[in-house]
Amino acid sequence: MLKTEEVEKWEKLWATRARWAENTEAAGRPYTEVEGRAGSNPVYKLKENDPLPQRLYELAAKTGTPLILTLLLRYGNSAN
Repeated sequence: MLKTEEVEKWEKLWATRARWAENTEAAGRPYTEVEGRAGSNPVYKLKENDPLPQRLYELAAKTGTPLILTLLLRYGNSAN
């Protein structure tokens, strides 16, 4: 089990900010097969003609460095 103090230390060291764009037309829909493939395999990239994912993120972090990102995940009735 992680200790609260350890997680707080990581948040101070590695917290980063993110911007996102939301595809409101995809809200409430399950992700597509190709989106699932892209999410589980870092080598696979979505193609231009694939459906847009529900949300795209842009992170302020350098490649190869640790990061912590806090996200508010909406689900069920809270998604509206």
